[in-house]
Amino acid sequence: MPHSSVNASAQSSRDPSSWSEKSRSRPRSDHASRAGGRSIPLPPHKPLVPDHIRQACELFLEDWTCDAEPEIREFLTWVPPEEQRTLFIKLLEIELDVLQRRQALPIMSRYLRRYPHYVTEVLQAYEKLKAKSPQSSSRRATKSPDRVKLVTLCILGGPHRGPTFSFTPGTVLRLGRGHNAHLRFRADPRMSRLHMQLTINPDGVEVNDLDSRRGSYVNARRVTSQVLADGDILCIGGTEIQIHIDTTPVVTETDFE
Repeated sequence: MPHSSVNASAQSSRDPSSWSEKSRSRPRSDHASRAGGRSIPLPPHKPLVPDHIRQACELFLEDWTCDAEPEIREFLTWVPPEEQRTLFIKLLEIELDVLQRRQALPIMSRYLRRYPHYVTEVLQAYEKLKAKSPQSSSRRATKSPDRVKLVTLCILGGPHRGPTFSFTPGTVLRLGRGHNAHLRFRADPRMSRLHMQLTINPDGVEVNDLDSRRGSYVNARRVTSQVLADGDILCIGGTEIQIHIDTTPVVTETDFE
């Protein structure tokens, strides 16, 4: 996403050197005053990093408020390497919250591709976002009596992004990049040869992980086996797949006098 500046003052405040100068010129604490005006030396970074993270988050949110669409990776250079993970988590939470409010939430694989060193953090952020969604809990709370009519897999992210596949009940699919897979994702190096099995029955759709190296995820939660609902998102390797389940109501027999 292009990063455009908000104004000149915002740019100057983002210069880490200017923060250091501000920190050197900040008023002395009461502790320093009681020490006879002597400035007590502090370890490098330690007293400044929390302030850097706070200022980075504030400016990052300010850019989103001004529709500047800031880039997370640009802000990570403002703090020491040992603090970049903490800043990444905070910035990602801010960005996901803003985009969710705008109903423009990107698919998870976008972040997995851009930030391969923070895969765990991305998955946890999406899981936390999913837990906050009221639709998630209400959808899981009510079990639909409908029968499965058709299941469509939409490849949303990854090297094979774009196509859709539809299957009827009674189908068992093995997904992976090996020759024995029914749906083969050859261009995804993060996927195992046989990664996941998808079983489509009239009464539901179930996924089972096939002892894959990197695991199988449903809505950002790692699973070994789970029954799916319409709209669930699978993440296997570097590929993201959304499940659409078309159902038909169950007709029960009724006696009439």
